[in-house]
Amino acid sequence: MGVRLSHVRSNRRTFVLTLDGEEMKVTYRPAAYTPALEAGMRAATDTPWQAEELAKFVASLVEEWELLDDDGSQLDASVEVCQTLPVTFLAAVVGGIGEDMKPGEAGAPSGGG
Repeated sequence: MGVRLSHVRSNRRTFVLTLDGEEMKVTYRPAAYTPALEAGMRAATDTPWQAEELAKFVASLVEEWELLDDDGSQLDASVEVCQTLPVTFLAAVVGGIGEDMKPGEAGAPSGGG
């Protein structure tokens, strides 16, 4: 018996992020948040290129979101798109992911699985 790594990595979670009274769903990959990814983000905070690394961080975690362009078309969460977004927005997404991943929160991953 055991759990395949592919199963662990396939997990997806969705939460609702509220920004200035508007709501959007964000679907992300909790297993993409690894010690290596976090170390890279922490290392980036010691450089002047924090915002670029934040964009890469968000793009590596977010699978899909209800972020629309002005024509109503959904934007993907690619590095290229993330690099055009306000840092405050990217920080709000990361904050929402962090809140959603907290142990003990409704639906949050637990030590048991």
